[in-house]
Amino acid sequence: MGILPMLRNAHIQSRRITFLHPDGSVAGAIRPEELTGGDEQRDIELPRGDLTDILYGLTQDGSIRYQFNDSIASLSDDGTGVSVSVESGAAGYYDVVVGADGIHSRARRVVFGPEQPFSHYLGYCYNGFSTPNWTARSSTA
Repeated sequence: MGILPMLRNAHIQSRRITFLHPDGSVAGAIRPEELTGGDEQRDIELPRGDLTDILYGLTQDGSIRYQFNDSIASLSDDGTGVSVSVESGAAGYYDVVVGADGIHSRARRVVFGPEQPFSHYLGYCYNGFSTPNWTARSSTA
């Protein structure tokens, strides 16, 4: 598809995840790979919107059918493809189904069941966001 150079160009290159105490002092900092188990040289991180823009831009030749503003009602994978029905009543059989509907994903719930057995509040909150590197620092400390 020629997608790798586009993904690398969109990579946000997170260098550090910093955790703060309520007073704003630093509780700790780690490299993103320490949290995800990834590899700094191989992983590519980009916002979901950038990924969808790239994929959509590369696949508008008519060979891929997109369905927007609907929700998956059921999925059934037979090992060769996936039967899908959506809330609007439409149904189809697909080679690949991508559910990119966020943290409380309906697609994930349809496949794995209710989120509650997998979600356990540990008394902490985490918020991820990007900021410009206005200091021009390259440190990973």
